[in-house]
Amino acid sequence: MPTLTAQEGRVLDHLRTDPFLTQQDLADLLGSARSTVATHIRSLVDKGYIEGRAYVLGKPDPGVLCIGGINVDVAFRLDSTLVPGTSNTGTATETPGGVARNVAEAVAVTGTPAILLGPIGDDARGRAIINSTRRVGVECTGVVVRPGETTGVYTAVIGPDGDLVIGLNDMHVLDTVTWDDIRPTPSQLARTRWMFVDANLQPDVIAAAVNAASIAKVAIAADAVSIPKAHRLAESRFDLLFCNLEEASVLLGSRVDSASDAVRSLVEVGHKAAVVTDGARGAWWADQNGSGHCPAIDTSGGDVTGAGDSLVAGTLASLCQRNPLADATAAGIRLASQILNRVGASHAVFQQSARSATMENM
Repeated sequence: MPTLTAQEGRVLDHLRTDPFLTQQDLADLLGSARSTVATHIRSLVDKGYIEGRAYVLGKPDPGVLCIGGINVDVAFRLDSTLVPGTSNTGTATETPGGVARNVAEAVAVTGTPAILLGPIGDDARGRAIINSTRRVGVECTGVVVRPGETTGVYTAVIGPDGDLVIGLNDMHVLDTVTWDDIRPTPSQLARTRWMFVDANLQPDVIAAAVNAASIAKVAIAADAVSIPKAHRLAESRFDLLFCNLEEASVLLGSRVDSASDAVRSLVEVGHKAAVVTDGARGAWWADQNGSGHCPAIDTSGGDVTGAGDSLVAGTLASLCQRNPLADATAAGIRLASQILNRVGASHAVFQQSARSATMENM
């Protein structure tokens, strides 16, 4: 369904609590003029969220609610193999990023509703990121601005072969965020089939999200993000866990040599399902009914930035259609391949190819 403005979201929350509120009641609750509320009501009717008098609530399509990192991605692609200790030439690009934001955007371009929650700094970079993300169809009314903080930055140094050489991040804006700061509204939860969190969040916030998902009867997925941050997920159990082989070893507390062993072990320790990636070898999936492997698609020369997030997004978008995990993981692999090969493509071009990649497995 179409995205909502912040005020439209507040009106809808009140109407979900009491559909018989009058426009004057709503104006009093919002501290707004009745004429302004009338405009919001007309917009909600046009967007399909409510229907006619007494504000009968339309049934929204279920989607993915993404909570976590929102930042600037700086990708520096080397012209040749890195030479440590000296200057290296290459090309730098700056784009909207952050794991939760990337997942939300990629979910949205498959045609699946996406909601984004998380913090940004009180700066031009943060505002530009949200404006860009909103334009591709992500609902961003739950994004919070942290006064005195700067929006996070992730810098990826990419080798000429497309592999990550080193990643550097400044995510301090997330360090002091509490669950109360980014708690989803009842309206947002009512439109959610899958909640997604990333390990940029602190462990207590992740645990609160797991609890909230359980109460709302919403499935919850998580991504380990990186080796240093993977331990933040260790005390929680998820309906679906995404990680790579090295991150799986952190979560399992010991070295695991194969992704096929790792994915089954994650299910054995209490996760309902897991997807473990291993670079060019593809992704292994497992749930309580079995396990399997999805080979990677040849993307030589591509850029790995955001590809893992797109695998998550494609998988979750397919699961929203109640497809089995094997098919959903294959959809994620296909969407990741589109990301790897989209150099220079606009959002519109990517949107068309991403929908095709995901819908083939829906």
